[in-house]
Amino acid sequence: MIIEVGDISMQQKITNLGLTDNLEDITIDQLIDNEIAINMLLHNYRKLENENNMLKQDLNRQSTIERTLAIKKTYTKIAAIISVFATLLLSFGINFVTTNSKDVKGIILTILGVVAEIISLYFSFNGEEN
Repeated sequence: MIIEVGDISMQQKITNLGLTDNLEDITIDQLIDNEIAINMLLHNYRKLENENNMLKQDLNRQSTIERTLAIKKTYTKIAAIISVFATLLLSFGINFVTTNSKDVKGIILTILGVVAEIISLYFSFNGEEN
C-alpha cells in the first residue's frame, strides 16, 4: 500500500507500509483511514519515547558518576593535606626521639603523625566502593 503524493521524491521515501523515513513529512491526510500508517506512527513514537527514557537514565547515571568523582576529588585533597601534616609530625617526632630518646614530646609527635597518616589513608580509600 503506497500513499499517493504529487512529489516524486516523496514517493521514493514512502515505504509500502505508508510511512516515510522522516516523520516530519507525514501529513494528516496520509494518516486518515490508514490503520497501518497509524500503527507504525505509534510504534515509532513508542520507540522514540523509549530512547528518550534511556537517555534520561544515562544522564542520571552520568550525573551520579560526576558527583561521586567530585566527592572523591575533595577526599583526595583532604588526604593530601593530612598526609603533609602527618609527614611533618613524623619528621619532627623522629628528630626529637633520635636527639633525646627520653623526650616525651618526640614520642607524642610520632604517634600523632602515625594517626594522621592512618586518617590520610582513610580519606584516600574512602568511597572507592561506590
